[in-house]
Amino acid sequence: METEPEYVWSRNNEDFMYTELGDLIDAEDDLHVGSVVYRGVPKRYEPSRFVPSADWVVEHMADRAYDDGGEWAEDWPTVSVEACEELESLLKEWAAKNCNPCTFWRIDKSEPYTITEEDLA
Repeated sequence: METEPEYVWSRNNEDFMYTELGDLIDAEDDLHVGSVVYRGVPKRYEPSRFVPSADWVVEHMADRAYDDGGEWAEDWPTVSVEACEELESLLKEWAAKNCNPCTFWRIDKSEPYTITEEDLA
C-alpha cells in the first residue's frame, strides 16, 4: 500500500512554512474555494550535514597553532587520512546523537493545489 507523502504548504510557492494545510488556511484570511496554494514534499536535513569536515577542523587547529607559535608551528599538525576519516565519523555521530532534528527543509519540487470546500470546513 502506497502512503501519502508528507507535504508542506505555501501561499506563494517560495515560503513553505506550514506543515498542515489547515494552518495555512487559518493564517491567510483571503483564501476561498478555488484559491491556489502550493504544496511540496520537504527534503529534511540530517544534522550531520552541517558538521564541518575533518580537514576543516585540522586546518583551524593549524591556524590557531600558528597564531600562538608562529613559524615554529608551521608544520603542525600532521594527521593521517585514516585519522581524518575517524574524526569525520565521530563528528557526524556526535551531531546525530546530540542535535535536535532540523526544523527546516528544502523543497525540490512543488505543485499547485486548489482549495476545496472540504479544506475550508
